[in-house]
Amino acid sequence: MLRDQRRDRGGGPRPRRRQKVVRRTFDRVEDAIRTVVAQGQDAGEFRADTDARTLARQVQSAYYGLRVLSRVQDRRAHSLSTVRATLDALAAPATAAP
Repeated sequence: MLRDQRRDRGGGPRPRRRQKVVRRTFDRVEDAIRTVVAQGQDAGEFRADTDARTLARQVQSAYYGLRVLSRVQDRRAHSLSTVRATLDALAAPATAAP
C-alpha cells in the first residue's frame, strides 16, 4: 500500500523520469522564446526594462494556459484578450514623436 501511495505522489521511478523529460522540454521551449525575446529587445521591438527570461516565462505561461483553457471553454474573445495582453506586455513603449 505504501508503495502505491508513493507512486501516486510521483515518487516512483517512472514518474520522476517523465518529470525530468517534461522539465527539459519546458526549459528548451523557454530558452528558445528567451532568445527571440532578447533579439526583439536588441531591435527595440520588445520592452528592454524587463529581463528576457521573465518575459519568455510569461509568454510560455500564457501559451500553456491557453492550451488548457481551450479544452474547457470555447470563448474565442477570452483567448484573444489573453494573447493581446501578452503581446502588450512584450511591446516596447511607444516613443513620442519629436
